[in-house]
Amino acid sequence: MKKIILIVLMSIFIFGIVSAEGIGQVCIDKTAPDAPLDLGVSGNSGSILLTWSEVIDKPSCSRIDYYNISRGGKWIGQVGWKEFSFVDNESLGEGEYSYTVYAVDLVGGNAGNAIKNVIKIDQGGGSRGGSSSYSYVCVEDWECGEWSECLGNDMRRLCEDLNECGTEKDKPEVYQECGVSEDGDVIVEDEGADVGEPNRFFSAITGAVIGGGAKSVAVAGGFLVLAVGGLFIVIRKRKKKR
Repeated sequence: MKKIILIVLMSIFIFGIVSAEGIGQVCIDKTAPDAPLDLGVSGNSGSILLTWSEVIDKPSCSRIDYYNISRGGKWIGQVGWKEFSFVDNESLGEGEYSYTVYAVDLVGGNAGNAIKNVIKIDQGGGSRGGSSSYSYVCVEDWECGEWSECLGNDMRRLCEDLNECGTEKDKPEVYQECGVSEDGDVIVEDEGADVGEPNRFFSAITGAVIGGGAKSVAVAGGFLVLAVGGLFIVIRKRKKKR
């Protein structure tokens, strides 16, 4: 009986989160929120005010959890789901600055697209531009450098979002295992080298997880679950015979 209860609790944890608004209601949210609308930026250096419109998240059992705010693609603050404004108190010098805001939902933790607006600070610290009519949805545009040499078992690289959205929904991988290409293919340094039976066996079991992505991981996980379950049944039968 205890095992059955444990399995039920684990299933609830994996496939949904119990909503605080209704005891026993399971809410599954895989949909990212929309970008906020009408991001307006105004004020002077040291007191730049950002305002935006509320975002409604779907499904109805979920809602927005908080809003993230970035300047120049760098996070500078966060406000709660019922707040639609933020003040940047940083003393900014003369120049152009981009602000973005995006929402994160409560249940799935999904991050939506960001809305962006750009202002210019003059020599006196005043701002120009930034009207809500100038705001637009920010589309990430990543540019990456070359891979480093192996550091331990990893290769690393730096990637920059040229549009400074502040989000990382489409960010490329910045590290990978040595001997694995960007596409996930295994790089064989010596084509004549003997891979060995153990490696071939492991690859067959996992369905070439290295190159197959999430689907292969799921297949491999399912296989392992079935294998463990079969072993458990065999052990129980042996105990009964004894």
